[in-house]
Amino acid sequence: MEIRNNSNLNFNGKLSIKAMQNDIPYWKNVAQLIERDTTDCPKDIFKLSEDAEGIVLETTRKGSDKVHSFFWENPADLLKYSEDKLADKFSKFMRAFKKEGEIYEATDAYLKKVETCMDETEFDKFAERAWENAVDVSYDSTRLVDQDELFSKAVWEE
Repeated sequence: MEIRNNSNLNFNGKLSIKAMQNDIPYWKNVAQLIERDTTDCPKDIFKLSEDAEGIVLETTRKGSDKVHSFFWENPADLLKYSEDKLADKFSKFMRAFKKEGEIYEATDAYLKKVETCMDETEFDKFAERAWENAVDVSYDSTRLVDQDELFSKAVWEE
């Protein structure tokens, strides 16, 4: 957890806005609302950055190499939402991302435990089915990206 002078030490998730160039008070308020609403999201970090081409949101979890990246060419697609509404949308995605991470971590831990109970061929087939199931469950938890107006306007890279 990155600690800033104005940080709540009980906060677990974070929206970094250091690279934002415009509408700084708006983004500071969104970040504060997210911090208040996501104390249940340990390890989750969202980073917003802005340049002449648009706004990028990158999501990461400490301990994970998985990154989600969203790009909005038109900043107005984000700024049209109230600070509360945008913070709520980002917070929901943060929780879905947390659930996805937990599913992958649990699948990995389980497979490590049962690997010695099977021969290599049997384990490989079992592991493939387990990961397919984890991806299916994870997709269900993050499908809000496809269904949400805000995220549907972004280019999404996973």
